[in-house]
Amino acid sequence: MKTKPSKIVIFTIFIAVLSINANAQIENEINSMVDSTEIIINNGRKLLMKSLDENDFKKASKVYYYILTEVRDDNCSAFEFHEQLLIASLISDWYKWLELAENIREYQKPICYSGVYQIRQKLYQLFKNQVESLMGQKKDLPSEGEDLLDLYLHLIKNEEIDDMYNEKLKSFKKNYPQTKYEYFVNNFLPGPRTKGSFGFSFGTNQTFQTGNFGDMFSPGTMANMSLDFNINKVYTSFYFAGGNLSLKKPFDASFNNIDTSFNVNESFSYIEGGLLAGYFLVRNSRFHIAPYASISGNSLKSNIFNNDKNSEDLELTIIKSFICGIGLHTELKLFKFTTRGAYYGSYPTKNHLSIKVDIGYNYITKHSFDQFKGNIFYIRPTLVWGMGDF
Repeated sequence: MKTKPSKIVIFTIFIAVLSINANAQIENEINSMVDSTEIIINNGRKLLMKSLDENDFKKASKVYYYILTEVRDDNCSAFEFHEQLLIASLISDWYKWLELAENIREYQKPICYSGVYQIRQKLYQLFKNQVESLMGQKKDLPSEGEDLLDLYLHLIKNEEIDDMYNEKLKSFKKNYPQTKYEYFVNNFLPGPRTKGSFGFSFGTNQTFQTGNFGDMFSPGTMANMSLDFNINKVYTSFYFAGGNLSLKKPFDASFNNIDTSFNVNESFSYIEGGLLAGYFLVRNSRFHIAPYASISGNSLKSNIFNNDKNSEDLELTIIKSFICGIGLHTELKLFKFTTRGAYYGSYPTKNHLSIKVDIGYNYITKHSFDQFKGNIFYIRPTLVWGMGDF
């Protein structure tokens, strides 16, 4: 006797067939979901770079404008803004470059796809290799546009904000106070860089005492260190010097109820520290000259209780005074070294080694003993390690 398939089995088979068909349909739909815009952007950027690498600038221009025509979106772009500046420069479309600069807020859109083919670094390197020839091209632009483009090309060529960039930027703002490129200049291009540096120095402090002070003590050689801060034309230095001065003539003194004789060549401890502040008469890439004024303090004490820490206050104080003076700062750069960087990434870190010599005269405002009354002439040669603009 033949048995007929039950209704349950038939229904189960039917559901399984429907499920297979539905999955196949979904798979087909997923496979057919190809974003043509993303393909245009990715492949177009690759073809653009290939054309530029081959110096086929005519083809590169066609590819660039084709991509711009095909990818029009109010919310995103096929290229970053700086990529477009570099491309317009490489294909020598200077009017497009000026249009980008004038309408920067319109063109500063995020790129449409985060995973697109990366070209910015390659564009930048190509541009760097050709920037001198691009600067020499005849552009036939209005003077305002010519000056703005010259400012940009100079910045990329030198990869830093140097004195020439500062001068060009200052001149542009002066000549075109109502420029239509105001937003580009103020918000995209970097502002003028303050010429500043920081330096640590270590060396010697050679003192020459005057008057009675000089009659009683021999010239002294001691250690000297300083922290220098230079901002544009202003020179400042916090310094400290310390060492010993040797007695030239014997003398007797009574202090702390003790009569003491000090002999020839006996050492006295001398310390001095304070602030120098001046103005650069010359500050170029190799040499500095800056007259300065100083505000400091100094102390000269005997050393007879040096080995007894509990009796330091018993030392005879010869001088403990506020001092002021004038001097001349000179500095010669020996060599420099930098950590390189790109304009849109980071600026180079500048370092230098130099020799500085400060020569000056300090007036001691208070003397405890007339027999030691006098002032100090000094010379301070030091080696400087500096960071920033020399």
